[in-house]
Amino acid sequence: NNHQLEKIFYDIKNIQINVFVKVLLNTRQQYLTPYHQQYLYLMPFLENNDYIANDIKIRKYFELISYLHNHSFYNLKVNEHYFQQLHDQLLKNIQARLNYYQQLMLQYEKMTFRSPTQWYFVMNYYHIYQALEKSHSYFLQFMELTKGYSSIRVCYNYLNFDFAHIIAEYPCLIAMDHICLQIPVFDLYHVFQNENFTLLNTNMLLNHYFCDMTLGDDEKLLLKCLLNIVPRIEFKSDEVDNIYLLTQLLNYIDEVEHFIHQI
Repeated sequence: NNHQLEKIFYDIKNIQINVFVKVLLNTRQQYLTPYHQQYLYLMPFLENNDYIANDIKIRKYFELISYLHNHSFYNLKVNEHYFQQLHDQLLKNIQARLNYYQQLMLQYEKMTFRSPTQWYFVMNYYHIYQALEKSHSYFLQFMELTKGYSSIRVCYNYLNFDFAHIIAEYPCLIAMDHICLQIPVFDLYHVFQNENFTLLNTNMLLNHYFCDMTLGDDEKLLLKCLLNIVPRIEFKSDEVDNIYLLTQLLNYIDEVEHFIHQI
């Protein structure tokens, strides 16, 4: 439903960003074709071999978005309204995640008899709380550093991470529906907020994204803020699955802390 993709597809072609499956032109020499008050676009069919391991796919993904970012950067003029919107959205996200985990903590604290998952959560809640506190601290540092900025560096962000979208054999990305101009670190944040965040390794990010990519001080602070907005997990009826999920979340927090000291 986004007609702006027409311009984006032309831009990608003109600046020769070769990380996507080529979008086909229709008979009107346009990329988007109106259909039932929305649009569709077509790409050639590519065979996607499912046997390719996820660690290979994520490595290739970081290489592809590093290339995408590096080849589409430019400085965008901004005003106080831009930073106010960013300020409001980040605070909203941090507070929403804090509220969610605080409510779980209050609920479990009041219980006379707790399940193993609930005990595990109560004993480790402070790790989640500390991560969100760090997120807020990095956010304040970012806002202070960018005070008075009249421009900010943006590039095309993919913002549609999914292992099914990564065809490592070619290599390329499909599903271009969410591409937009944004600060590059939002692409990394989107990966780690994905439901498969526990499959990722920050060493992969360091070796295959930051190998060719250099972030500014403001971008590093924003990335630190975003990564400490810990993903939301929802417990279900299976205790083994719940404990495994919570363990993965705690591992994520530790990994992010380790990663932050390396950038």
